[in-house]
Amino acid sequence: MSRHQEIKRKVETMLAERPSDISPHDWAHLTLIKKFPTMMFQYSPLNPQTHDFRLITLLPGGRDDAIKCRLTEACFKDSPRYEALSYTWGGKPAGFPMIEVDGLQFPIFSNLRIALFHLRSEDVDRVIWIDAVCIDQLNEKEKSSQIQKMREIYRGATRVLVWLGQSAEDSDLAMSLIPKISTIVLNDIPVHIEDEEKRKAWDALLLLFRRPWWTRCWVIQEIAAATSDPLVGCGKRWLTWSQFALATDLMIKSVSERVLQTPPITFAILQTVRDNKAHRIQDLLERSVQFAATKAQDMVFSLLGLVNEDERSAFKPDYSKSVAQVYTEVAKYLLGNDINVLCFYTNSSFHDLPSWVPDWSRFCARWPLWMPGMYRAGSTQRTKIEFVGDGRTLKVKGIIVDHIQHVDTKSRITLSSSPDTDSTTEEVVDNIEAVLDEAMKQLPSSKRRLLDPQISDALWRTLVTNRFLFGRAHTMGSKIAPQTFGKMFEVFRNRSPVPLSFQPQMPLPQRKQEYVKDFLQSMQLGDQRFFVTANGRIGIGPHDLQKDDVVVIILGADMPFVLRARGDIYQLIGCSYVHGAMNGQLFKSKVHELRTFAIK
Repeated sequence: MSRHQEIKRKVETMLAERPSDISPHDWAHLTLIKKFPTMMFQYSPLNPQTHDFRLITLLPGGRDDAIKCRLTEACFKDSPRYEALSYTWGGKPAGFPMIEVDGLQFPIFSNLRIALFHLRSEDVDRVIWIDAVCIDQLNEKEKSSQIQKMREIYRGATRVLVWLGQSAEDSDLAMSLIPKISTIVLNDIPVHIEDEEKRKAWDALLLLFRRPWWTRCWVIQEIAAATSDPLVGCGKRWLTWSQFALATDLMIKSVSERVLQTPPITFAILQTVRDNKAHRIQDLLERSVQFAATKAQDMVFSLLGLVNEDERSAFKPDYSKSVAQVYTEVAKYLLGNDINVLCFYTNSSFHDLPSWVPDWSRFCARWPLWMPGMYRAGSTQRTKIEFVGDGRTLKVKGIIVDHIQHVDTKSRITLSSSPDTDSTTEEVVDNIEAVLDEAMKQLPSSKRRLLDPQISDALWRTLVTNRFLFGRAHTMGSKIAPQTFGKMFEVFRNRSPVPLSFQPQMPLPQRKQEYVKDFLQSMQLGDQRFFVTANGRIGIGPHDLQKDDVVVIILGADMPFVLRARGDIYQLIGCSYVHGAMNGQLFKSKVHELRTFAIK
């Protein structure tokens, strides 16, 4: 059997046995190899004893010439000079043939093809590392091996090139505006943005920051590893990363809300990771939920080059493992250090995950209920953690707080905050107070007094989960809610007037809006539900909670959790805030019996 016949047979087997695991691009590549085995480029295996990675040499050419490259092998010890490209995978395969690699045809995504046209010189070679070409994407073993070297590849590059895409939506205006932002006096930015002529450039900048590159998970490592100032390109225009960083910093400090919302929160995350070289995998995973990946495993694999050696050795990229295997292994490792891992993005309906395993592929657009250091519901004693059965069942110790009896099922607040379907804040609080009133009718008078909004701070403190969120979107902080929030709540509910001493020069509607602003900002109810337990405890929990769910506190956990009984096994629904139970009070009372919960 000839080499081409052998490859054709191997391709046919891959297409037949693993159709669900093959991306559209790889499917196109495999199909072309099957159809034209003598015309399509095919990789020779890298010898790990002699070569570490591959590089392409982008050959010179005119604007209308076909893209032609040479593929060579390289070693880190030889310190080769090359640039490394950071770009967005995507677009449809740009047709056949696309580019030539060593004289043979090689299909690539249209985004990369456009980038190569912009990067190519008319008269000199350009040596670049590009993942889609330098790694055999059809070889899972090679991909797993090369991913472990990507930090070193980007760190060894003379320059990292960030490609945002071709010129569109007035991006040239946006790229011209960025260097000018540093020359605008900070307080003049709101005036500057309202100038009719200049507004077009600011609108274009907003669109530039909405391009897909800013939310691609791999860029976290690619930017953090760069040793020199990366270049950021869009169309024919290029700026340094430092120019973007300076402009973004000024925009975040601007008093204009419109300017503040222009840079994506992912930029602040990228800059933070780039500025700090020591990272824990848990910290990176928490930050990376603002990003996305084509393959869910990459939400973990893309970060491993940034962690310390101990953590890196605990996880080896392996694309033969399912998403459930990868995420479960990560969860087990993290739970060995911190039970509060259960506070993140659990109970996923995707990837066949156990309910206690966080789904790191879920985009999170809100502040979670849990914020480190804010609460200590589970006291200081740590639970023993066990994994039983097939390793998908978690056993922990804790106490039952109560069963949920009443739930606000009328309010609708989604993360998208759609004005057409979502409840207003006023409607939500109306619904919550109606649920509370109904619950209070079934409670003895002693417990009703503890919940009555007229004489108790329980309701308003629950609505803000007893915290004051301050700062802006990129730099949000928190502290215990001040007593003044009680007065703000009464004004918000139109039960009290705005104090006469507060901004007396303002018109009344604006005074009220300004007065209650901090309270409303701290009400992070998106995708949450209000509940009352059988014994009169009130709280905020995950959107999926139901009547008869049980609220428990696990030893050492910051937050209570909502569980749902499935026979002898529990399903973890999510973490919650329960008023009067957030600082270990229930463990001090010694009224509640310690028991074991098996969660799957």
